[in-house]
Amino acid sequence: MSEKSEYPEHKYPHKVLEELVYFLCSKKPYLKDFARFRMRCEGWLKGEILHFLSTLLTKTMIEDFEPEKSYDDLGRCDIFFKANGQDYWMEIKTFPTNYCRYFSRHKSKPITMFIHDAKKDLEKLKEVENVKGNPIFLMLAYPIPDITMILPDSSAIKRWWSHVNKIKESGFQKTVESSICLEEGVECKIYIFMRGYPSRWFLPEEPRKPLEKLGLNKTEINHSKETLTSFRDSYTHITT
Repeated sequence: MSEKSEYPEHKYPHKVLEELVYFLCSKKPYLKDFARFRMRCEGWLKGEILHFLSTLLTKTMIEDFEPEKSYDDLGRCDIFFKANGQDYWMEIKTFPTNYCRYFSRHKSKPITMFIHDAKKDLEKLKEVENVKGNPIFLMLAYPIPDITMILPDSSAIKRWWSHVNKIKESGFQKTVESSICLEEGVECKIYIFMRGYPSRWFLPEEPRKPLEKLGLNKTEINHSKETLTSFRDSYTHITT
C-alpha cells in the first residue's frame, strides 16, 4: 500500500497545526524563561494548548477537544481533539538542553533521559493508530543553537540532530518543524511528529534580525533571504 493511500491527506490537520505553531510563537517570553532556567513545562504547555483549542472550537475549526482522554488500557493521552471528522491523540514533551552555555548558567538533566521518556510515549501512540485515530507527538526543545549562525558550541547542533533521529527511529516522521528566536543565536525548536506525512517548515512569526540593519542593500537582502530559504529546504530534506 502506498504512503499516500495509507495516510490520506484529509487526515492531516493542516490548519490546526499551522495555527498551533503561530500560537506557540506568541509564547516566546514564557519559553525564554523556561529555557534560561532549563525547566520542563509540560503542565504549562498543556494548559496553553487547551486554551488554544478552546478558541478553535468557538471558531468551528475543530469539533471537540479533551485533556487526558483515556486510551483504555494504555493510560491517558495529554490532549485529544477532533477535526474534520478525525480523532487526534497528542502527547507533549519539552526538552530543556544543556546547550548554549553562554545563554544560561543553569543545568538540566541529561537529554538522553528525555529521549527515553519520549520514545515510551511514541510507542504508546503507535498502539492507538488505526484503532482510535491519528497520533501526534509535539516536542519543544530549548535552548538550541541557531543553525544559521557560527556559535561557540555549534557542534551541539550535530548532537541534537542525532537525538532527533532517535525519535524518528520509533517510526514517526518529523512532519512540522519551526523555530522561535529566544535571543540572537538561541532558539526554541518546535517539532510535530506524525506518521507518514511530508515535512513542512513553518518560519518563525517574527524575523531574527531585520537584514536592513546589517547594512545590506536590496539586492544583498534578497540574496540572503533566498540563500536562507534554500538552506532550510535542504536541511529539512536531509533530516527527515
